[in-house]
Amino acid sequence: MIKLTNILNEMSEVNDDLKIDLLDTTVNRKILSLILKSHPELPIKLKDYIRHSDTKQYRKDYVYRKIEDFINTKLGIRDSEVVIGVALFYLINPLVGDPKTEEMYGAKDIYHSFIQFTGDEIDEFTETDTEECDECIGYGYEDCGYCDTDGEEVCGECGGDGFVEDEDGEEGDTLDCGTCNGSGVVECDECGGAAEVDCRECDGNGTVDVEYTRYDLPINTMRFISFQKLDYQNLDEYKYTPISDFHSKNEEKKYFLWVNDIEFESARDNTDDLVYDKNELIETQQNKISLYDIKYML
Repeated sequence: MIKLTNILNEMSEVNDDLKIDLLDTTVNRKILSLILKSHPELPIKLKDYIRHSDTKQYRKDYVYRKIEDFINTKLGIRDSEVVIGVALFYLINPLVGDPKTEEMYGAKDIYHSFIQFTGDEIDEFTETDTEECDECIGYGYEDCGYCDTDGEEVCGECGGDGFVEDEDGEEGDTLDCGTCNGSGVVECDECGGAAEVDCRECDGNGTVDVEYTRYDLPINTMRFISFQKLDYQNLDEYKYTPISDFHSKNEEKKYFLWVNDIEFESARDNTDDLVYDKNELIETQQNKISLYDIKYML
């Protein structure tokens, strides 16, 4: 491990730097210095990311992944807060040469903001679900119609008489029917005497497979880092889409797309059950970056 003991000791101490800035700390500077020495290609890679930083996700970029891998494997620190802090610190200081000595931007210089909006298409899928059988109400069986739920049927040997002609005796002599033991009835061949049979609709399972259409509306939450406040005004009056209007409003400003989290609102068989419409602005928020943002939002 690369100076892991020293780094962990400093992280556990009450550091005055933490009272000043969440990102510009002695620990973050040392970790970043080690990373840049180990990965001299990162300045060029970060420059490539910044060219497309308004639409390219930093959390999925080469630079972030290398920082995360170094901290996890080389330093043995598996704390997402540490990874996010160092990666963010480097993102806002792309020209730094020596993190230990140079003046650098910190958390007090940047904003975290997000825009949440729906996509412009509703995806449609045909799926199969398991539902209770309507025919047997989930029991898996139904009354036997062959024996009318008696569990018995007329004996085919004696025709229900209970006796048969004694072939060895004189004319008119009879014997108890050996098939039904003289009762005239036998166990129903269809239900085996149970008076019930497997439901024909569900084959005795109690459930049936039902095809339905699922509609998925994507909900995007795009998180940005910026040195200036971004303009989120009147995006609910968008001309094209909320996100395209956002980019148009802020085209003169520099901002970094940290991540685009996508979840889906789903409805079954009918798009009218979706809460949101396509291309609908749901929420925006902006603030100076905080410890809460680093811990839970980024």
